[in-house]
Amino acid sequence: MLTEDYDRANAVADRLINHPRISKWLKNGVVEQSCIAADEQPGVFWKARPDLLTTGRILLDIKTVAKSSDRFIRNRIADGGWYIQAPWYCDVIKRIDGEMPEAFYWVCIEQKEPHAIRIIEPLSTTMDAGGRAGEKAKAMFREAARLNAWGAYDDVIEQLGLPDHAHYRLE
Repeated sequence: MLTEDYDRANAVADRLINHPRISKWLKNGVVEQSCIAADEQPGVFWKARPDLLTTGRILLDIKTVAKSSDRFIRNRIADGGWYIQAPWYCDVIKRIDGEMPEAFYWVCIEQKEPHAIRIIEPLSTTMDAGGRAGEKAKAMFREAARLNAWGAYDDVIEQLGLPDHAHYRLE
């Protein structure tokens, strides 16, 4: 690890540990606990590994981001699949102990100094959309498990090369 990467990681950790709200959550929670819940279909299990699960039943997902602007984070929520992960994690917790978590928050911390922090709660419409996408993924997995057909690539040798745009850059 480069010294500058190490220093940046420590600075980010210091910002989180010294944040007034986050520091309280860190003192009353479990970090990166693997949570595994059984599905209705025998032999199928779902996993979540929240960055923090507080004793007050709050789930935190810590995200380092290039920027913490609304536009950047909204794009990450969509393109990074955050909107699917949030309801998925909540569902796993509910399957384990019968209750939905009290809250789910993304803790977004900028990679560059001064490492600005935003705590963001997903909109209910975002959680609903992610829940629907997660249910589709679960249905596909259940069917694959039932059929023992995983849709992998064929056992053949294929050829691939550079994408078209790379050829243009190289000329």
